[in-house]
Amino acid sequence: MKVKGFYLGMPAEEAILRCQEVSRDNLKEYCRYADNHVGHPWSAHISFDSNKKATRIQLCDSIFNAGDMNVKDFALKFMEAYDIPEMKPSNDGQYLYYISPSGTRIKIDVYKNTHIEYAQTPTFK
Repeated sequence: MKVKGFYLGMPAEEAILRCQEVSRDNLKEYCRYADNHVGHPWSAHISFDSNKKATRIQLCDSIFNAGDMNVKDFALKFMEAYDIPEMKPSNDGQYLYYISPSGTRIKIDVYKNTHIEYAQTPTFK
């Protein structure tokens, strides 16, 4: 599943270029690889394994132009755009999540940040 051009297994070099494409012009220098991460404070943060392949992706609401949208409306539009049948609330109410048949977990938190990772990753359910 690709979201805004980012996907699990994405090579670090490709992630850097994509991060630069979605970032505001004066902030592109923040998109670089360091310590198994590519990050940008207001658009994307990607973690990589030892082979420099993406294992976790976090996309900020600014990438989706969702600034004025409430979380529920954002989640509904996201589900429609990426053909997600349902999202369940977390036990603590801090996010909605979906686990695809292929094992990809999508999470949308209360700040409209979108997290994508392999379902085996034990950071959330």
